[in-house]
Amino acid sequence: MSEEFTPTVRKVVEVIRTRISEGSYSVGDFLPPESDLAAELRVSRGSVRAAIEALVDSREVDKARHSRPIVSAPVGRYNASEKTDVHVWVAQTIRDDTSVPFLQGISHELAGTSLRMVVHEPTYFVENIVQADERKFLIELLDRPNVAGAIVWRDVYAEDSDAVAPLLKKGIPIVFVDAPAPGGLQTDFVGTMNVAAAKRCVKYLLDQGHRRIVCVSDTDIPSPISDRIKGYWRGMRQAGLDAPGSTLFAKCVIPSAKSSDDVWSDPLGGVYARSLNKDCFYSDLAHRIVVELLEIDPLPTALFVTYDILACWIWAVLEGRGISVPDQISIVGFDWRAQWDKGLEDALDTAAQDFEGFGRHAVELLLDRISGEAPASTRQVLLDAPLVVRSSTATPRLLRPGQALVATVPGEEALDT
Repeated sequence: MSEEFTPTVRKVVEVIRTRISEGSYSVGDFLPPESDLAAELRVSRGSVRAAIEALVDSREVDKARHSRPIVSAPVGRYNASEKTDVHVWVAQTIRDDTSVPFLQGISHELAGTSLRMVVHEPTYFVENIVQADERKFLIELLDRPNVAGAIVWRDVYAEDSDAVAPLLKKGIPIVFVDAPAPGGLQTDFVGTMNVAAAKRCVKYLLDQGHRRIVCVSDTDIPSPISDRIKGYWRGMRQAGLDAPGSTLFAKCVIPSAKSSDDVWSDPLGGVYARSLNKDCFYSDLAHRIVVELLEIDPLPTALFVTYDILACWIWAVLEGRGISVPDQISIVGFDWRAQWDKGLEDALDTAAQDFEGFGRHAVELLLDRISGEAPASTRQVLLDAPLVVRSSTATPRLLRPGQALVATVPGEEALDT
């Protein structure tokens, strides 16, 4: 008899199963390390490992590569193949320039199937209302007729794990896009290779000769954005620019507050001066960021900004203050929003997210679940975000007005003062 069926392994399985049923290990919790369980239960680590594999096979526990096992939501018997409706939640307006290609991708992949797309969006686009409507959508989905599955582009700040868990328990297939399911719940997921794409942006600036590269982000940092910041730090670290004692620097500028009482009357400049809404949240945010950037001495030669709208605003505020982009400061963004938003000038160097691919791949994962062809373990599809070069970067020439960069040995800089 193989080890997975030995009395010792069965004992470990039953202990873990009992703790899950009694709530000692809740849905979304990591199991204790194998070594801790082995010591506590006085069994070998091999027996613990075999027990965990048995629980993974029964879908009571989920285990991603290089991570500790996590308690899964129990899956009920649900025959999705007899249903007709794929419900889609989009936390922003469906008219948004990123929502449109996403929905087009879903529609394209559903063509020729017996399934139809049912799209939901918030009633009002105010943070607390968006989150309340998202929760209502998830709760109502549990009792809707003909639900074949759901694709969720959620509000990354919402904590709806208690609303998602009953859906998983019932066995309704769900695919999350852009940000994983809340609370560590294990579902199929389609996202972006944010870390790798951010590192590529940093490397591009380094290859141009930049060394004083600052990362810029918003005050709120959800998982996609935090991964981009992580990619920036990894890129700078690999170049030796955040080493202790380094005369060069890696910095991340994040304003300390979401809004302020300041009224900014500075003019905007550059290619985005006319296309930006002067009354929006990003105006205040970008002005405060630029104030902090211009206090850095010497001035950074390049910025990696974690999303495009903020990058466009920073560009406009810098130009309004007489700082030329890219002559004095180069900027790289993330999204390639101008590909979808025809009101924006396509002038920003940026990592191009595949919003249509979000929809297409989400449907592919969902169809596998509906047909019963998917494996028991959850799957993750990460799409590349290749760098699109336009006109917002150049070889560094000025660290601050009046200071020219002169050639030195590779990896070092000097100033002609």
